[in-house]
Amino acid sequence: MNTYDSVLRRGLTGWDQEKIPKTELERRLDLIRTEMKARGIGVLIIHGDSWKYGDLCYATHYSPMTREGVALIPLEGDPVLYLSLGSRDIPFHQELTWIEEVTTLPTLTKELAGRLQAWGVQGSPIGMVDVLENMRDPLYEAIRAQTRGSALLPCTEWYRKLRLLKSPAEIPLLKEATGIADFCFQEILRYLNPGLREFELAAQADYAARAHGAEDCRILLTSGSDTDRFLRPAGDRKIGPGEKVTVYLALAYQRYWTELGRTIVVGGPNRQENLVLEETTKLYEQIVQSVGPGQGGLSSMAQAFHALQAHQEKHQAQSSAVLQGIGLDREEDPRIPISPTPSPLTPGMFLSARLTQFGPGIGAFFSEPLLVGANGCEILTRTERRLYQAT
Repeated sequence: MNTYDSVLRRGLTGWDQEKIPKTELERRLDLIRTEMKARGIGVLIIHGDSWKYGDLCYATHYSPMTREGVALIPLEGDPVLYLSLGSRDIPFHQELTWIEEVTTLPTLTKELAGRLQAWGVQGSPIGMVDVLENMRDPLYEAIRAQTRGSALLPCTEWYRKLRLLKSPAEIPLLKEATGIADFCFQEILRYLNPGLREFELAAQADYAARAHGAEDCRILLTSGSDTDRFLRPAGDRKIGPGEKVTVYLALAYQRYWTELGRTIVVGGPNRQENLVLEETTKLYEQIVQSVGPGQGGLSSMAQAFHALQAHQEKHQAQSSAVLQGIGLDREEDPRIPISPTPSPLTPGMFLSARLTQFGPGIGAFFSEPLLVGANGCEILTRTERRLYQAT
């Protein structure tokens, strides 16, 4: 979901080591190095920025607040983290990661060749994670100049597979994050009344998220006839009685994202519209209930797709449904469209089920976090799917 993104992240910033202990990060480093050894990689270069930081954060527990960062993970020896900051800012940011050596990013292009030599891997293949995908060309060329004689191997695909299944340390954080999202929706419903402007409602949800420890918060909030056509950022439009309000809220807590989306009716129900919306709600429930591992899950998901197709034809609507991974990035693997031949799911995946529907008088949006289990999925939100009648 494309939202407005802050130039500088606001909100609580810290590392609660009781929630993500150092042992969890050491476990990840062992997994990474096992894969590196199997592929003959001497050093892994991991890039991340304030927009897409999950790959960097997985290894370092650090997410750049501005610009970018690069981690070097040697097969043997201590990792190093380079940040696009001034030297006076390094001591504070060093408290946000378990990597002991943290320095400024310009240092990387001056000392990389020396680092490779000191680690005894000069000339060995070098792995790249999120480098070809998102690193700036000037930085990439500077790194390439320091690594002449070494093969640069794309490693993003296998690296991200390490992140697919959430660990016992990550799952409680995802549940806590979703609990904050639930509270935000309670606040939305408490404040939602005819005459309120969209941005006032969005600001209240943003405040509720940050007051409960969210590091970042993104909101799309659409009202009136716009809900039949698209999602957009909140504007200064006043919400009228009997109108629909569609809300998409995503927030990050201790680096982990969750999201929640609902379509709300503000009093004065329009019976014809609400019947379609109720039908859409039931369709979404069928999609959520179809989420499960193995062949049984694939069969149920295919049935949900055919129900969605029939719904589109009946109402001449444009609908789409997808299972979208979410975690250290707001959108990550797996990305699975609800289709006749969906991809299999595995217990331990953390997903958001999304359904969007647009058409005259029948706009609706739903999303909520799901944790895939051995026999189905655990629904993490406590926010009901029914259409809220705010008065």
